[in-house]
Amino acid sequence: MSAHLARARALLNTHRPADAAQAAREGLAQDPRNRQLLHTLSHALAQLEQYDEARSVADDLLSLAPDWPDSHQILSFIELKTKHYSKARQAARAALRLNSNLAAPYVNLASAYAAERKWGRCLREAKEGLAREPNNVSCINLRALAFSQLGCTQEGLSASASALRLAPDNTRTHATAGWVHAAKGDHEAAFRFFTDALRLDPMNLNARQGLVQSLKARNPVYRSLLNYSLWMQRRSRCQRVFISFALFAAMNALIRALDQSPDLEPLGFVVGLLWFSFIILLWTTNDVFNFLLLFNPQARHALTDKQRRRALVFAAAFTLAILLLLALLGAAILHHPSLA
Repeated sequence: MSAHLARARALLNTHRPADAAQAAREGLAQDPRNRQLLHTLSHALAQLEQYDEARSVADDLLSLAPDWPDSHQILSFIELKTKHYSKARQAARAALRLNSNLAAPYVNLASAYAAERKWGRCLREAKEGLAREPNNVSCINLRALAFSQLGCTQEGLSASASALRLAPDNTRTHATAGWVHAAKGDHEAAFRFFTDALRLDPMNLNARQGLVQSLKARNPVYRSLLNYSLWMQRRSRCQRVFISFALFAAMNALIRALDQSPDLEPLGFVVGLLWFSFIILLWTTNDVFNFLLLFNPQARHALTDKQRRRALVFAAAFTLAILLLLALLGAAILHHPSLA
């Protein structure tokens, strides 16, 4: 292994992709056809979210070494990062056709299914990877995540604990443990795991998102909405559609029944108002509670720039809507004093 390759890989493993890319380029200046340097450079560029250049390097690598499984594997990784999940699976399966004993392509296959929330398929591919490499931490993490999303809480916790024993300093392992505990409803434990993940890698966006969610879950209203959302996510698409329509129809029927009785009409108004508030909160819950987190010194810095902007825009729009409503109400009272 060349000194440039060893340095580039070490930098990549310590979450310094920009420096890793520079080291790989220096090595390629001396050896332009070194497939391992091309692979490392493409991986580093993908980590930097320079996807067009990463894909260009990966295409050069594929032309240079079409029979090397890693040429297809790095292309699969890039397609996964750019959310082209079908193409990611195609490239991973191409790598497996060249060497069916590899575990890494199954990581990408399972990750692609996880991104599409196809947890049964995710679990199957993770198990296939573990059949080839029993201590593959990425496969164990994906297995834990799939179990938790399928409602197999104990299996998810057990798999997560195994991953933590194997890789106690792996930021993704701690982040996965956070999501597994969040799915269980233990948001304080999830908060601790997300904090540990960010301590190991402050740039772990997945852990930052989890940390924000666990902080918001300290609010009982948000926690109730989150638990409902997590419960719905564990249902199939057809089940979610059926539950939504059934709930909507049941609430409408209840409100109509209450409105037909003069004594119960005020109760119907209250139920309708609560139902309307529930629907609005489901649509806006993240923006509402992200705005509240802006006033929390501990949470403010965990929000991304995009989340801060959305929260501020929502707050401004909500304030304008309230002012407009008050202005319309005031104008109505002026024209019709009997409304006062």
